Amino acid sequence: MTTQTISLKHQLLALLESFPEDTLREVVTFVEFLNFRRQTQTHVQTPYVPITLGGLWQGITLQDEDVAAVRREMWQNFGERGL
Repeated sequence: MTTQTISLKHQLLALLESFPEDTLREVVTFVEFLNFRRQTQTHVQTPYVPITLGGLWQGITLQDEDVAAVRREMWQNFGERGL
C-alpha cells in the first residue's frame, strides 16, 4: 500500500465522520455497488459464439402430415392436469 493510498483512505474516513447516518447508508450502498461492479469486471466472461445449424436436418424430409401428427400429439392433453 502506497503513502498516497493511505492518505486517500484517511481523507475518506475524515469525510465519512462528518456525514449523518442516513447519508452513510447511501455511501454503504454505493460502495457495495462499486465492489460488485469491480468483481464482475475482473471475471473473464467467455464471449458468446453462435453455432451454425446448417445441415442439421440434412437428409430428413418432413411432410405436412408429419408436422400435423406431432402437433396433435403435443396438444392432445393440453389443459389437463395430472394430480
